[in-house]
Amino acid sequence: MEAGHLTESWGAGERFGLVDIGSRTYWFATANTPEGETDEPGERRADLTRRFAGWHPPIHAVLEGTPDTAILRNDVYFLDPLPRWSNGRIVLLGDAAHATTPGVGQGAAQAIEDAVVLANELGRHDELAGALARYESIRRPRAELTLKLSRQVDRAAQLTSPIGRRVLNHLVRHTPERVQLRQLDPLVHHHLR
Repeated sequence: MEAGHLTESWGAGERFGLVDIGSRTYWFATANTPEGETDEPGERRADLTRRFAGWHPPIHAVLEGTPDTAILRNDVYFLDPLPRWSNGRIVLLGDAAHATTPGVGQGAAQAIEDAVVLANELGRHDELAGALARYESIRRPRAELTLKLSRQVDRAAQLTSPIGRRVLNHLVRHTPERVQLRQLDPLVHHHLR
């Protein structure tokens, strides 16, 4: 895998992502499975190897090179943002206020943006309540947009319907790169106030 790059491969209700982070490759896998399902002890890697058998290189090699004890399993949930992010002197930011699914990889970025805007507003206002209200009013629209885009990507990526997947694959193949990049514009070209 080329340094600094990422790939994400989609199958029927499954995804496998590879992210080069320098000296290591971070990977993730998703699959439509029942909530709360567990793995047999010591069987996570074997289950994933079976699930992703026949997928393109280097997926098999990455799985084989990962110790079973290093594999985490978590359910993914669609959560609505909290109706209010602060109460008195307590304020929430990032996933605590508006948890997003990993569909567009913005969880940490949104928390950092929240922290920057919160710090700016605390520096601009003498009154805490006003600063917190302004922070939320600035950040809520962007957080909700990120949540919406993430859910759309997750739903599309996890399609199981053969017809739906064919239509999606056709659209992805025939959508010009400039159009695909423009769809990401709201996420990557944003200026904080």
